[in-house]
Amino acid sequence: MGNANVVCNEDCEQEIQATIEDVVRRFAATFPASYKNKLVVRVRQRFQPGIVKPPAGPNYALPPAPRTPAPIKRGILSKKGAKRRNWLDRYFVINNEEKNYLIEYFESDAAGASRHGELEPLGYRAMNFTEDEEIRHGDYGIKLVPLDSKKRTWMFKADCREDQLSWHIAFHYACSHASAPRPEADVVYSAFDVAFRKVRAHYGYFDHIECDLSPPEHLAFLMVRVIDESSLNAIERESAETSPEVSNQEKVETLRRAVEHAAIAAATAAWRSSTALISSVKQTIVLAASKALAQLDEREACLRGRIRELVEAKVMHGIAAMKRAALMPFINQFKVIVGEAYESALVSFYNTVARRCLPAIAEGSLTRSAIFELDHDALGLNFEGMMNVTTSVIFDRRMNGLGSVFLPTNTIRMEVWMEIHHRLENAIYKFSKGGSAPQEGVDPMAQAADDFKQTVRDLRSDMALSMVDLIVRLSCKFLSAQVYKELVVQVLEEVSSLEEEVPEPLKELIDLTEITEELLHAMLRESIQADMESSLSEQLEKLRTTETEALASFAGCTL
Repeated sequence: MGNANVVCNEDCEQEIQATIEDVVRRFAATFPASYKNKLVVRVRQRFQPGIVKPPAGPNYALPPAPRTPAPIKRGILSKKGAKRRNWLDRYFVINNEEKNYLIEYFESDAAGASRHGELEPLGYRAMNFTEDEEIRHGDYGIKLVPLDSKKRTWMFKADCREDQLSWHIAFHYACSHASAPRPEADVVYSAFDVAFRKVRAHYGYFDHIECDLSPPEHLAFLMVRVIDESSLNAIERESAETSPEVSNQEKVETLRRAVEHAAIAAATAAWRSSTALISSVKQTIVLAASKALAQLDEREACLRGRIRELVEAKVMHGIAAMKRAALMPFINQFKVIVGEAYESALVSFYNTVARRCLPAIAEGSLTRSAIFELDHDALGLNFEGMMNVTTSVIFDRRMNGLGSVFLPTNTIRMEVWMEIHHRLENAIYKFSKGGSAPQEGVDPMAQAADDFKQTVRDLRSDMALSMVDLIVRLSCKFLSAQVYKELVVQVLEEVSSLEEEVPEPLKELIDLTEITEELLHAMLRESIQADMESSLSEQLEKLRTTETEALASFAGCTL
C-alpha cells in the first residue's frame, strides 16, 4: 500500500488488504451467476419471445388523451456566470420526457434568440440558497448542486417567492426524473448491477453512490467505504501514538489515498478477470440455453393451448352469472353517473367557449393563442365542483344486487374527472390553434363560430368513445378483486392439475393467474361493449338538443 506504513503498521495493512480481498471474492462469486441468468433471459427473449409474456387478447382501450408537447417550465431567471461570476438574465426552458428533461437557456424569450447552453439535470439536486448565500447573492435563489463534487454548481435567482417555489419544483422534478445514460439493456451492466447490489447489501452499505461511475469505480468506492467504517478510525487512533511527528490530518489523508489506490487497483483487476471469464463462457451459455428452449418450445405451446381452452370455457360460463349477480347492476348505475358527468362537462364547455370566448375573439380582445393560456377557473371550467355534484349520486343511490362490493368513490371521481379534463383541455387547445387565417370581408364572429362547431363535433365523438372505454375499464378495475375473484380461483384449481406435467424450466415462464385475468378482462370487455354503445347513443341524442341550445344562445351561431 505504498507509503501507508507511515501511519499504518503491518497488522493494520493486512486488515485493510483482507477487506479488499473479501469484497473482490464476493463479487467474483456473484457476478458470473448474475451474468448467466441475464444472458439466459436475453436468449429466451430473442429465440422465443412468445413464452416470456403471453400474447395479449383483444384490446378495446382507447389510446391516452393527446398531450401538448410543451416544456414543463419556461421563463426568465438570473444565472450566475461560470467565469465572470456576474448575474445575467436568461430565458430557461426545462424540456419534457422526450428530451430527458434537458435544461436549455437562451439570450431572451424572443423568437430566434441565440442558444447559450444546456444542462443535463441527471446527478443534480435542487436546493434553495442558504442564509449566507442569500446575504451574498440576494433573495429567491435556487441552486443545482451536483452529486459529483468535481462538477459545477449552478446558481439562479427568481423575481419573487412564488417564482422561486415554482422553479424549485420544476428543477427538482427534472433532476429526479432524468434517465441515466448507461444502457439498461446491456447484459453485462445489468448483471453487474445485480451482483453489486448483493455485495453492498452483505456489508450493509445503502448510502448514495454516484450513478455515473464505471463498474471498477463502483467496487473501489464500496471498498473504501467498508474500510472507512471498519478500520480507519481505529488506525487513526493507533497512529496518533506511533507517529506523533506527523499531524493527524496528514495521517488520515495519506492513509486514505493509499487505501483508494489499492482499492481501485484491486477493483480494476477483478473487473478485468470477471469480464474475461464471462466472455469465454458466453457462447457455451447461448448454445445450451437455445437448445434447451428449442426442445421446450413445442411442449410449451401445446400446454398453453390447453390452459387457454380451459380458461375460456370456464370464463364464458362465469360471465353470465357475474352479469346477473353483480356486474350489470353496477354498470347500469355507473352509466348514469358517468353520463351525467359527460353531459355536464359538454354543457360547461359549450357555455364557456361560446358565450365568453367567441365574442371576445370577434371584438379582438382575446386571441386564439391566449385561450389555452387562461386558467381553467377563469374560463369557468370548474371541473372539481362539477364532479363533486355529479358523482355524489354514488352516496345517495343504493347499488341493488352488489351486496358488499366496496365502491372507492374518491377514486372513481378522480378517474372520471381526469378523463374529462384531458379531453376538454385538448379540445380547447385544438380550437385555440385551429382555424383558417382571417379573411377580408368575412365576419370574425362567424368564422370563429364555424371553427367552434367543428371542434364541438370532434369533441362529441371523442368523448363518446372515451366514456365507453372509461365505463368498461373502471368496471373491470373495481370489480376484478371482488366480483370475479372466486372465478379466478376456480379456474386455477382446475388448471393446477396440469402443473405436474410442466417441465421445471417452464414453471417460471407461465403465470397462470396472468393468463386467466388477461382472458377474463378481454372477454368481459367484449361482452359489455355493445351494452355501453347502445346506452351512450341514447345519451348522445339527448345531448344534441343541449348542444343546439348552447350554440344558439349567442348571435350568429346556429347549427
